[in-house]
Amino acid sequence: MEPAKELLDRALEIAPQNAIARFNLGKLLLAQGKAEAGKKELKLLLTLPESDPLRQEAEEILAGRRPE
Repeated sequence: MEPAKELLDRALEIAPQNAIARFNLGKLLLAQGKAEAGKKELKLLLTLPESDPLRQEAEEILAGRRPE
């Protein structure tokens, strides 16, 4: 999974507002057992419009209503 994290980190260096990369990084970190770091990334998506599907899914994960 480390190559995936490196690629996501690089994508966010280039485009910090890339919501898809941020969402995937958050989910990857959660899957690696790095809950604090994963939740931190997902919380950044809460600035997206309420109608954005990535924001909605991040909210579900953060609230514990959807598997990490």
